[in-house]
Amino acid sequence: MLDNSSLDILLEADYIHITGRLVAGWSQAQPFRGRLRILLNGHQRSEVFPHVSGAPPGAKFIGAFGGLQLHGVDPGIIRTRLSETANVGDQTLTVEDNVGWSAGNEILLTTTDYNSWHTETFTITSVSGNVISLNDSVRFTHLAYNTTIDGTTLEMKAEVALLTRNIKIEGNEYTGSESESFGARVLVGQTFYDGEQRAGFGQFSNVEFFHTGQEGFTENYDARFSLTFMDTTSTPGQIMYSFVKRCAFHNGYSTAIGAFAIQGLEIDENTVHHTVGPGIRVEGTDVEVTNNLVALSIWPGSYLDRSEPFNIEYEGAFEGSLSTGLVLINNTVAGAERLGFHLPGQACTTGDSGLWSNNRASGALIGVGIFPEDPAADATCVTYSGFTLWKNFDFGIYYNNEPSVVLKNNRLIENGIGIFPMVIGPSATGHAYADKYCEIDDNIFVGKTSSFSYTDDVMSSSDENIALSGQGRGSGTGTCGKIGFMMTTFTGGSNASPFKPFMNIMSYNAIGGRTMVDGNLFANYGSCTGGRDHVITTNPSNEDGAHPAYITNARWENVEPDSKVFFHKESVGKINSADCVDMACDAKKKAMIVDEDGSFLNHVGFVLPDSASEWDGDRRYGLGDYRIPKVMLTTPDGQKIDVNSYAPKKGIFKTDNCTWNSNWRGFDCQDFYDWRLLTIESMDGDTETRRLSPVAVFNPEGYIDLINGPQDHGWCSGYTCRKRLSTFQAIVALDNPFDIFLSSTNPRQMRYMLMNSNSDDCVRLSIWSLQQNRLEVEVDGVVKMPKNGYLDSNGRFRLNLQNTNHQHMPEVADKVNGENYLSRAESTLFWVQCGSSEVTVTMKDVIVVSFTLPAMTEEEFFGEKIVENLAAFLDMDPNKVRVVNIVSDTSSSGRRKRSLQTTTFYIEIADAPGETPTVDYDTVGAKVCNQAQLSTFDEIINATVLFTAIQEPNTPGAQSGQMVTLQKSGQLVMDTAIVGDVQEGRAFSVQPKFKVIDDNGDVVTYLGAYTSPWVIEASIQSGSSSRARLLGNTTVTFVDGWANFTNMYITNRGDYILQFNITDPPSAANFSLASNTITINGRNLGPHAELKTTNRLVGFPIELEVQLEDKDTNSLISDIEWANLTWTATASIFDVAFCPSTLGGTLTVPFDPSTGKASFLNLQLNRPGKCPVKVTIESDPVEYTVEMVVLIDLLTQQQKNLVTEETHTLELKFPISYDSDRAPYWTAQVRNYYGDKTNMRITSDGHRRGSFVVTLNIEATSTGYNETITTMCGEIQNGTTFTFDNTTVTMSNYLTVDGVTYYGVSCGDIVESDDDDDDRHRKDNDLETVYIVVIVILSVLVVALLAILLLYKFYFHPKAQTRDLTATQRGFMHQNMRGDYLVDSLSKEDTFTSLRSRAGSPPMPPVGTAYPSGGTFDLHVQTPGRGLDSPVPRVIQPSTFSDRPPKPPTPEPAFLVRK
Repeated sequence: MLDNSSLDILLEADYIHITGRLVAGWSQAQPFRGRLRILLNGHQRSEVFPHVSGAPPGAKFIGAFGGLQLHGVDPGIIRTRLSETANVGDQTLTVEDNVGWSAGNEILLTTTDYNSWHTETFTITSVSGNVISLNDSVRFTHLAYNTTIDGTTLEMKAEVALLTRNIKIEGNEYTGSESESFGARVLVGQTFYDGEQRAGFGQFSNVEFFHTGQEGFTENYDARFSLTFMDTTSTPGQIMYSFVKRCAFHNGYSTAIGAFAIQGLEIDENTVHHTVGPGIRVEGTDVEVTNNLVALSIWPGSYLDRSEPFNIEYEGAFEGSLSTGLVLINNTVAGAERLGFHLPGQACTTGDSGLWSNNRASGALIGVGIFPEDPAADATCVTYSGFTLWKNFDFGIYYNNEPSVVLKNNRLIENGIGIFPMVIGPSATGHAYADKYCEIDDNIFVGKTSSFSYTDDVMSSSDENIALSGQGRGSGTGTCGKIGFMMTTFTGGSNASPFKPFMNIMSYNAIGGRTMVDGNLFANYGSCTGGRDHVITTNPSNEDGAHPAYITNARWENVEPDSKVFFHKESVGKINSADCVDMACDAKKKAMIVDEDGSFLNHVGFVLPDSASEWDGDRRYGLGDYRIPKVMLTTPDGQKIDVNSYAPKKGIFKTDNCTWNSNWRGFDCQDFYDWRLLTIESMDGDTETRRLSPVAVFNPEGYIDLINGPQDHGWCSGYTCRKRLSTFQAIVALDNPFDIFLSSTNPRQMRYMLMNSNSDDCVRLSIWSLQQNRLEVEVDGVVKMPKNGYLDSNGRFRLNLQNTNHQHMPEVADKVNGENYLSRAESTLFWVQCGSSEVTVTMKDVIVVSFTLPAMTEEEFFGEKIVENLAAFLDMDPNKVRVVNIVSDTSSSGRRKRSLQTTTFYIEIADAPGETPTVDYDTVGAKVCNQAQLSTFDEIINATVLFTAIQEPNTPGAQSGQMVTLQKSGQLVMDTAIVGDVQEGRAFSVQPKFKVIDDNGDVVTYLGAYTSPWVIEASIQSGSSSRARLLGNTTVTFVDGWANFTNMYITNRGDYILQFNITDPPSAANFSLASNTITINGRNLGPHAELKTTNRLVGFPIELEVQLEDKDTNSLISDIEWANLTWTATASIFDVAFCPSTLGGTLTVPFDPSTGKASFLNLQLNRPGKCPVKVTIESDPVEYTVEMVVLIDLLTQQQKNLVTEETHTLELKFPISYDSDRAPYWTAQVRNYYGDKTNMRITSDGHRRGSFVVTLNIEATSTGYNETITTMCGEIQNGTTFTFDNTTVTMSNYLTVDGVTYYGVSCGDIVESDDDDDDRHRKDNDLETVYIVVIVILSVLVVALLAILLLYKFYFHPKAQTRDLTATQRGFMHQNMRGDYLVDSLSKEDTFTSLRSRAGSPPMPPVGTAYPSGGTFDLHVQTPGRGLDSPVPRVIQPSTFSDRPPKPPTPEPAFLVRK
């Protein structure tokens, strides 16, 4: 059967599940010679095959879980190239080989321009030798081009490949198959079957795959590609050896070939056309991918006219970013909508092993690429080599990852940007440094060839793939402006590509980085329409920092000199508060190209940028003389320096001796100076928040360069963080001095590195600093002794004093790395910096003390004795004390301005360089200051001291370099006297202020040490109360010579005198003062009570809580110990006349100091009613006594349990003048008189004028009510008397029940009494007047309204429509007692939300309408879509009301029957 070429077999199925073996041809040498067509049916809704383990096969599949061997007939040559260019309209192709193809075969013709869709397919009509006739005309130009550059032949020829095979696996088409993109698939993998785990293998040669792959299934655990190998083995020489060779995959819906978790798979000489996503994807180990062609790899985000702007997938036609040990040889990509090759690189240690070679990519956006989040093949260095990359729209090679990179032996032709390298890390924020690099070696760069077409070699922005890949645009995508390579961007962190713009930076520049460019050939770069192509440019999106490129052995062919370099201009758009702030950042102004052998510039030299661009020019760039740090243009005595004479030359040192090339935007410099990149860093913790820029780099020959530093990269809650790293790049020349000036206070530690330098490459640097603190120099962590430092005979660190200017200045010619000298006269540290060493300059804490003595000669100087005496006074090792400077001066002194010659000795107190810190600077500073201010140093140093001055570390004065003269303290003065006349516990109305003055009456502004200033304390010297306390801020520290007390107060009333003493230092205890007499008033107190028991009963505990109240502030007092008093509260019956009851329980309770409250927890009364209880609050000692009366109402247990049958309000009247203060007690007396009944309880009471009227609200049984009212009636008739405050009155003939006069049967004549207050009659009269006025006004309004209605009816609208009412409507009107029918008034629309009722529905009753008990009311509401008899409202969709017919339901899919 295998040799029977006439066999024509159709194998049609929904799926083929193989656990044994399916064989069509035993091997490539023994193929199946007939025609085998495997047709698989199914769609997205087909039933999926059940599986237990392994990858899910899904539907429409061939699952090889045993063996699948398909070997078709080898057609001989399956791929060739054009030998002649195919032009638009041609119907024949002339190729390089005589192919044995047949009419009817389908072939592929690849694109040779930037557009991947210019790949075409044809059916052969005939073949004659190497001429192929086509069934259709060629639609695009396909090149057959070659050129020779410097002896190297470069070819761009379209590939022509055969797609037809005698074995064909095909996905059956169906309606919607293209839109669903659901083709057949082949899976070679593992599964659990028949109780065991089965692993398959697959061998495919000369097999055609058509309409295969299932789009959207791309995860590596369920990759439904045309052919997927997953989690299986491939062992050469064994039966289970898997491979795919010489197969054709075309018109697919997903990736053609996928290899996952497989080792040693061989993928060779396959042709892949039209895949959705990658053509070949490898995530296996040691997979061999050789001699394959992938044409038209489609980006899924624009497939089938999709537009997915948030789809950031950037996969390669050859997707190998997760592969290991990949063999990649002789593969071609001809058309990919994203990357040609997406690869992790090779470890630099294995880069020459030949595993990657002769791979090509054209017609892609990126030829070869890797992104920040991709895993690299090695953590240290990776390499990409052996690629020919021609006409890739954005980049030939796009490298963006952490390892250093070597790019060599590549051919880069007509790409937008040939090479774009971005090396990540480490982050400069943590001051990490690594010697990372990019090597670009032995490559061929061609700007354009003669085949370049200004009409065909373009891409349309309307192309969806182009429009949606904008973040990946390179800067060379036009027909003019091609770039060989961009200078490497060394950045501290990822720029988040491909999600974010590919060339942008999102982190500070890395500290280290260098680019070595060796042995490269550059050809065909020159001018073009609208500009020119360039060999090297800066990255226009990098504003932060640049790193140098070193070029050797460059070769040239047809390159215009002006096209060699282009340095971009600084971006003015970045000069804003969110980025570079107020001047341009530094990357464009610190780029540097070094020609080390003359092969680039035709001489050894440098290309340097114009760092002074726009100096005092366009103000938007923020650069000019006004940006120079003020300290640089100010003399030590404060005089302004003329910048035009001091620093007339702007920019990088000596660039004015170079040749400016405006096309480069750079200087062409000879090698008369050797420039280097100098990195300057602040190592302090505030490196991002403390701005030091602009930083000035000055050379004594008059050159000044200003540096701004990187831009802000933070992002805080949607806004920039306003943080910028204080790391700066300067370009300096070797063997020359450079002075550094900062625009802010110097950091405590700075680091300097002369990048990419040898040990004998040196400069002399200096940093200006006002601080007297010693600046200590370390080289790679080792402290370097100052040049004037030495150890004396006792091993003590000492300094040779400067006798001549710059006597100890380090010389750069000596090339002693780290040699340094601190010139105190110039406030400047000088040091020599050599090689790439890390030199740190640390500001060490020191105390500098100066003693000014009468003038003496050097012979008379006894400095060492002064040092020893001062060390003895400070009780410290003399090694910590050293003379650092001596200054002789002539000044004026005294009222007559007599000339006084003096000598000032500056003594440093600090640990020696490199010594373990032991000096306690706080203690030393306090000793020196207090000694100078309270006594003298004369005896200590055995000399007459005219003045003593000090500078302590970390003081505001230290930042400006100022020494503080220590004044002799004379006396303590109360500058502002205390004013009392306030209540106790309240702050004095005027608080005292003190100062210490010297003998001249001047304030001693620096009193004590900075960390130990003088302290003054206030106390009570004498006063009226021994319990009084002085509180508030009673201890105050002197600040600038002043001590200002605040919030001081005395707790107890009386007269007092305060004492003020200096308590620190103890030696100043004799400084004291007493105040004048202060009067403190008592507080205006009142009581406050709250009954906590709500149900109060006779004989049961009652809780009462009392508290003091400040009547001036109306606030309760919680702090009752303000006057150091204790408080108690006592309860008693206020007056037995009002409450004939006995008060029991604990009657005296203390106040709780923690709450300021006193609580009576168990007060008891033995009679019901309302009882006035007096509460007396008293202090101990007795300074305050306050009282109040609390009315406590209570019931008996029987009254509480009474079942209420009637509730009434009763009023009684007594003929006595109304007294609002006494009325509550009289009312309690009346209430108590009637309140002891068991069948009636009084719930509340009241009183009012009208003589004296008492109101009692009662709840009672019917019997109790009758008994009560009868009793009251009888007592009125009998003339019962009541005694109110010694006034006896007889009950008035007045009794009302619920506001109605009660006559009863025996009360007599009940009348209004003659002694009612006149105000009640006045009130009645007032009400009658109001009623009359209201009635008159309403009558007038009614008449006016009627007149208006009649006028409207008969004049303006005489024909108003009337309407007759139906009987039903009249019935509704009668039912609801409505006089009108307000249909049109209530609603103008007949909708379910209107107030208008529908016909047949009764109107809604008014809110609050009551219905008879037991009656019913039916309300029928008809809404659209619901009849009156519908039991449940149905949901109405908006479409219900349209005229569109309802959409028919989607039929359920029918499952296919297996063939």
